[in-house]
Amino acid sequence: MTDKFLVIDGSSLIHRAFFALPPLMNKQGLHTGAVYGLCNMLLKLLEDVQPKYMAVAFDKSRKTFRTEMYADYKGQRKPTPPELSEQFPLSMKVLEAMNIRTLELDNYEADDIIGTFAVHAPENVEVIIVTGDRDELQLIDNRTKVYYTKRGISDIQIFDEAEFAAAYEGLVPRQLIELKGLMGDTSDNIPGVPGVGPKTALKLIKEYGDVETVLENIEKVSGKSLKTKLAENKDAAILSKKLATIYTDAPMELAMENYELKPVQESAKALLQDLEFRNMYERFAAILGGETEVFSLFGDIVEEDAAELVSVDEIIAKKLFADLVKSEEKIALYVESAGALPKLYFSKAEIFFDNKVYVLEGAEAPWQDFYKWLSDGSSLKAVCDSKELYKTCLCHNVHPQGIVDDVTLAAYLVDPGHSSYVLADLAKRHLFSEASTDCENVALLVKTLRESLEQREQVQQIPIGELFPFKNHPFKVLDDESMQRTVESVEQYGVLSPLIARPRPEGGYEIISGHRRQHAAQLAGLDNLPVIVRNMDDDAAVLLMVDSNLQRENILPSERAFAYKMKLEALKNQGARSDLTSAQVGRKLETADIVGQESGDSRNQVRRFIRLTNLIPELLDMVDEKKIAFNPAVELSHLDTNQQRDFLEAMNDTQNAPSLSQAQRLKKLAQEGHFSYDVAFAVMGEEKKDELDKVVIKNDTLRKYFPRSYTPKQMEDTIIKLLEQWQRKQQRQNER
Repeated sequence: MTDKFLVIDGSSLIHRAFFALPPLMNKQGLHTGAVYGLCNMLLKLLEDVQPKYMAVAFDKSRKTFRTEMYADYKGQRKPTPPELSEQFPLSMKVLEAMNIRTLELDNYEADDIIGTFAVHAPENVEVIIVTGDRDELQLIDNRTKVYYTKRGISDIQIFDEAEFAAAYEGLVPRQLIELKGLMGDTSDNIPGVPGVGPKTALKLIKEYGDVETVLENIEKVSGKSLKTKLAENKDAAILSKKLATIYTDAPMELAMENYELKPVQESAKALLQDLEFRNMYERFAAILGGETEVFSLFGDIVEEDAAELVSVDEIIAKKLFADLVKSEEKIALYVESAGALPKLYFSKAEIFFDNKVYVLEGAEAPWQDFYKWLSDGSSLKAVCDSKELYKTCLCHNVHPQGIVDDVTLAAYLVDPGHSSYVLADLAKRHLFSEASTDCENVALLVKTLRESLEQREQVQQIPIGELFPFKNHPFKVLDDESMQRTVESVEQYGVLSPLIARPRPEGGYEIISGHRRQHAAQLAGLDNLPVIVRNMDDDAAVLLMVDSNLQRENILPSERAFAYKMKLEALKNQGARSDLTSAQVGRKLETADIVGQESGDSRNQVRRFIRLTNLIPELLDMVDEKKIAFNPAVELSHLDTNQQRDFLEAMNDTQNAPSLSQAQRLKKLAQEGHFSYDVAFAVMGEEKKDELDKVVIKNDTLRKYFPRSYTPKQMEDTIIKLLEQWQRKQQRQNER
């Protein structure tokens, strides 16, 4: 089997961990969140890749040979937050205690260290690069892969030569520097050729192969403007290519034996204990080897043998539930529901007790005994997705008691940015080793997630009057049927999931996640709410606020539109880093991908939703109310404010909703300078195939006969009454 060399871009990953995870501090006040995130990711990589060799590269300073070539290289980047700066040397100290080599070089970036390994590692060694920087994709070859961290530190895309070609329309990895030479890179402040974007750059490199050949063939390039831009910026293109090229001959040790993984040092145990990383030493030692008698995953010995499965019938149920009531242990429970409201029912239940998994399944199982145990508050239970459990129980007039842990809620509090919190996904994200049954995974998750929460933050009880809505919060809090159900739940069970908020400079707290829960609590008459307080900057707060709300089932088009817009701006602000926002062939494309990926929307659909934010409020309300369809609304968003108001008047006067073709024609007329109220009225008054016998009366005509206070509905009702009177009069005349 080919030996593997795992090369980590430490600067990229610790930066990502810092912004992806809540801030952590140990008792001494040392910031540790980024180091903790880095360690967890390394554990996962070690388990998945199983390398023989490993190295972690860091940037030593911003001053490199590239800044000597171009003083403004990366010059636009914000200073590193001090809370992050202090964690770089700490992370290196932790890695060295793990006997994992760390590297940094004066005058070079981490990219150059990684590039040198990629080129000079022995031919029989497979190089696996882990980074959040797309620049390193240029290093891919037949033995080098890049594990690209797309989002946070857990969402990874594996790039080999085939994957790169698919992403970049047939280019080879080395041609990434050619693209950067033409289009530049805003994240690194590489100038490129002004006015040449990703699409143009890709087209030129596909046709000519490299920057130099493009510049030699300027006269053959189509478009006068593009020719001028290329001719006037030849030096900038060549410079940009040089800046984007990773150096592959950095002065460093290359002998593989210097990077072979070794057992963890005993000194690492005390260091990790000081950092309050519980069980981190044992987890590394289990993989790398080290001085430990027993591998204790989440505090308990991991058994190799699978737990015994026991099918529960009426006889077994009597003893089982009697023993459960007597037990002082917290019992892990997993249930599956079937059917639909109001006739939900449990189709399966797993109970982990005494190292056995007891299973109730099917209609013949002793469910009444199970319900009785669920209702016993003296028996403590840990579950997954208590919301669904409560819903099913209510369908059977069962009131669960004693539920003290919910791994779904805990996982959300630990990492709220995911679209899925089903048990299978939680196990993959948080467990070092998954169990064979669902209830065992619940038991393992309870321990590891509680540990994570203890290291992160505490839930506080905060007076409801000290909680204020998020500035420009795009999601509406409505007193509808759904809210009434939430109020009833809060009255009965309280607020089960803590809100997330951040301190306000002027006092109190700004809600990031939990506006509906706060409103429901107000209606239910609660005085205090459970809240997790986080110190977050504006961009990080926006991302969390949007992602947590986009998981809701019913979202209005206007809500999604403004949410996408806020998230897009936050991503751009957060990173002028390519590892956060760079696209496959340019920063903007990928940013739109990131915005929509949690909701399943494509980059184009994201942009179409954002277009809706250009609509005047009256038209946007009509989109929410389904009076105007989504696609015509996108076309109408290209009209300016005055044109939209003229259109709205024409729409009201004709009493017609725009079709897609009508909206497209109005957009074109506006672009050509031919738009007016009369034009809009003419277009909207056209007979449609399904409205051939429709009669249109202009609003101005009708208003002559009605008071200004009359609504359109009142006008319609009056007209109908008058028509009915006229019809009766005509009938009487015909009878004479």
